[in-house]
Amino acid sequence: MNSKTWKLNFIKYNYKCSRTFELLTEPRKQIFHEDWIDQVVSVCPRWLYKYRSFNDDNIDALIQKKAWFSRPSAWNDPIDVTVHYDLGKDIADMDRDFDQLVLKFARLFIEKYMASYCDQKKTINLQTLTYYYDSAFKGSDGFEPGRIVTALTPVVGDKVARQMAAKTSQILHDVLNPEFKENMTAAFSKMYSLNDVRDTMILCSLSETYHNNHQWAIYADGGKGFCIGYEIKPRTKQQRDLMVNLLPVYYGKKPDFSLERMLEESIEYATRPETLNDLVNQEAEKEFLAMFTKDKEWQGEQEWRFAIQDKDHPGSLIDFDFAKALYLGDKMSEENAQTLIKVGEQLGISVYRRKLDSTGSEFSYQKVNKELYGR
Repeated sequence: MNSKTWKLNFIKYNYKCSRTFELLTEPRKQIFHEDWIDQVVSVCPRWLYKYRSFNDDNIDALIQKKAWFSRPSAWNDPIDVTVHYDLGKDIADMDRDFDQLVLKFARLFIEKYMASYCDQKKTINLQTLTYYYDSAFKGSDGFEPGRIVTALTPVVGDKVARQMAAKTSQILHDVLNPEFKENMTAAFSKMYSLNDVRDTMILCSLSETYHNNHQWAIYADGGKGFCIGYEIKPRTKQQRDLMVNLLPVYYGKKPDFSLERMLEESIEYATRPETLNDLVNQEAEKEFLAMFTKDKEWQGEQEWRFAIQDKDHPGSLIDFDFAKALYLGDKMSEENAQTLIKVGEQLGISVYRRKLDSTGSEFSYQKVNKELYGR
């Protein structure tokens, strides 16, 4: 299977899993969660790598068996973890379809009103009441209060039927008022600050490779830093729970996103419960995909990401006891190399040194000889 296609499909699969987990109830929820973790572990790379500069913070994090998670807003790619949408087009589309949208809003308010009545009286269920209410509009192109009174009187009585007809009239008057349209358009313009996610999530970006020259140059201080090899083999509950937050990056075009369609979906799910059958081709799925999509110019990084909500993990250092190897940069000073070799020995992990081969045209990675470094 094409690796790029596989990664895109896996991101979609993970979106569906995350939403399914939200919709399920116990005990199915916990069983599903464990199966989801096992699936991620079975398909993610066994090893992932992080290039680091040599400094006290990075060394301390390594010793503490933690990893730095950061907000995307601080990254070097300003459009990373963003959603692309055309606000002008969305507002124009909403203006064109406004009557349909406001009628959906009206329906939402009316159903909430009828649901409240059913909850209070306990003499009729919402499904039956809705059936009789809808019958008032069959064969009619417009709103006629008298038809609602006629349709509902047999099941709720004349007084309540007239109250519901009046409520319907009031709601329709409110949503069809020009002022409502102006307020809704203004709210729509700022309702969905989608890209605020860059400041509400923290992520840890890793690579499938430890021998990418570009990453050594950019992220490991031009070879003066180091690279950590993480064996992604969860052994504790904390590590297993973290796995559902691990996803690859897909390199290609971000999906086009429609705010209008998102609004329509929100209205629909406000009028009825969202089900597992709904979790296909949602606008929310496009938003999720965009967070893990980057331009093809970045594809050499072969990136995977752990992404978690910032509110769930105060601070940026997260328990991350996966380190099993260290790769020392070819330009690292001997003093710093000695420090990391001792850290590697303390943690019981292998240490390698990056060096140019005899031709000076290729890098090799040699396991550190203890005697050579006088230990």
